[in-house]
Amino acid sequence: MMSTDNNSRHLYLRGKTWWYYRRVPAKIAAVLSEKSRQRYSLKTGILVFAQHKRNQIEIAQNEYWSELIISDTENFEQNRTHHAKLINLIVSDSVQLTPLKEISFTQKLEDLAKRIEVLENKVF
Repeated sequence: MMSTDNNSRHLYLRGKTWWYYRRVPAKIAAVLSEKSRQRYSLKTGILVFAQHKRNQIEIAQNEYWSELIISDTENFEQNRTHHAKLINLIVSDSVQLTPLKEISFTQKLEDLAKRIEVLENKVF
């Protein structure tokens, strides 16, 4: 059951488990040499949890895809590996992402350094 309302965009209920299902923009699919769709089991039957994981995956994908468009191919495989690990961490509820534009630059540098350290330990 694929839903068209905004609350369940990219979500698909398969049996009792929610899946994330999203078309990959043609420009990105060409760079990745992959299928034109990506899907991940969100490993939950609860819509609210699925929506939260979907939002996190969207943040990761949007930032990764933007990076692919503007960056060189020098670090392509490394970035691809990091992105795959990040998606796995999101699905397993091991990491919480915040879009860069939403991070308050009034936070103490010490707090930001701690956040970066946590991400480096989990992803890299």
